Amino acid sequence: MPDIAIAQTFIKKMTSVEESYLRAVDAKRREARRAWLDIVTRDGVSRAAVGQMQAEVQALRREIVGLGREAGREIRRTVGNYTRKQIDMAKRAGLATVETIQLETSNSGIQREGEEAFLTSSPVWLDTLESNLDVVAARLRLAGADEAAILARLVNEGVGDGRASLWRTTGNAAQLEETRDVWTYATGLIAAYLTTMNQLVTSAEYKKQAIATIDERTTDCCLKVHGQIQPLEKDFRLTGTPRFADKVPDPPFHWYCRTTEVLYNEKFEEFGITTEKMRDAANAELDARATTGTRETIYPSHATARRG
Repeated sequence: MPDIAIAQTFIKKMTSVEESYLRAVDAKRREARRAWLDIVTRDGVSRAAVGQMQAEVQALRREIVGLGREAGREIRRTVGNYTRKQIDMAKRAGLATVETIQLETSNSGIQREGEEAFLTSSPVWLDTLESNLDVVAARLRLAGADEAAILARLVNEGVGDGRASLWRTTGNAAQLEETRDVWTYATGLIAAYLTTMNQLVTSAEYKKQAIATIDERTTDCCLKVHGQIQPLEKDFRLTGTPRFADKVPDPPFHWYCRTTEVLYNEKFEEFGITTEKMRDAANAELDARATTGTRETIYPSHATARRG
């Protein structure tokens, strides 16, 4: 399996993990909203009722942390399979060394690095939801709003008076934040793997290559870095927007970045999809956007994960 195919498989699996996790988070959010509605139906939007709603957010926080633990385990399994396939490919290409075997045996330890950061962190969107419940309700009371107006501003799903409710805005933030955290955690594990590879491999055989997910969400920055090859210890050079900096050692290259990186050797070019074809795929997308002024997506057969 050529390296690009390994990356395609990884990105598709990670996309599935991301979507499953977001669905689970949204389901728990909706359970909390139903509990809120039960509270206000019974007690109105009094200060005591708002306190009960905040208690439901605390319960939701515990549920989300539990979901994060499950997602984190799945991400570590996915990254572990990804890195092992890269080492297997190096063996098939006759590039396996004592160092790569050592890396394979140490891989399980790499997967545990940074575990706590993803699994037990408190999402900012939940902090905002809990702290703003009382603030929004109190402000509306002072403004003379009736209970129906206060309730709408807290829990409405739509945008009634042109203003989104607290529940809706934090829901949007939840989707963005959790998507970012899933991919940042995964790419952080991969960066740890490449760092260890760099420490173990004494020859100059291996490099790293950036692999973007080419779809309607892909940024210009990631399209332009797709296929770029750098020594393991060097930075990727970035152009286009958005980007954290002009030089970044490993993905993510910007917030909500889904680009990954793979182990690279010139012999891998013989296995199928070449760096030139990867650049052609990215350039086709960039050209289409320049022509149409939109993010119309081109899906060549060698593009990475397709999103419907």
